[in-house]
Amino acid sequence: MENKPKLLSCMIKGPAPIYKLQTLVGYEGHCLSRPRGPSYTIRPQTKIHIPSFGPGPQYNVSKLTNYGTDSPPAYTIASRKPFKGSQNNSSRMI
Repeated sequence: MENKPKLLSCMIKGPAPIYKLQTLVGYEGHCLSRPRGPSYTIRPQTKIHIPSFGPGPQYNVSKLTNYGTDSPPAYTIASRKPFKGSQNNSSRMI
């Protein structure tokens, strides 16, 4: 029994050289059974911006919760200003 060398799948050639298929790109040697289009272009593709009008809300809901707006507590470090009507000066207490 002889051991056959194992063939890699990349070394096996398919039937492509036998059939000699015509190209589908460009004008020279184009296959007549297919529609003919232009050759590849060098220019970059332009993005087509299609606005999506979905069923979602059209306003900002990022700071809204079930109980109202979401905001941190409003504490300050500064001291309070004295009221205009209060007379708390120690010089007047006689």
